[in-house]
Amino acid sequence: KFDMMKPGVVYVNIGRGVTTNTDDLLDAVRSGHVAAAALDVTAQSVLDSADRVFVPDDHPLLREPRVFCSPHMSAFSDKYIDYAMRVLLEQMRRVDAGENLLFVQ
Repeated sequence: KFDMMKPGVVYVNIGRGVTTNTDDLLDAVRSGHVAAAALDVTAQSVLDSADRVFVPDDHPLLREPRVFCSPHMSAFSDKYIDYAMRVLLEQMRRVDAGENLLFVQ
């Protein structure tokens, strides 16, 4: 559904690879509707012998100059881990207090 996004959008997915239809993304990038894309993982990502997740070398996304793929490691930063721990602790406090959880409607 990239055509529902504003033309010229920069698409970023650091979540699950299956949430992005890569064929549709490629079409949207090639048409110019999506200006650029950054993906931490794709549905086609695989494990290597060291259990690292990566996009295969022959994947068409890697041939697009406006598509950036990282080896499924966006969560491996000190800032993210600190943030995730703060959110986890706040969620636990809210459960204990009988309050509504963050990010849940």
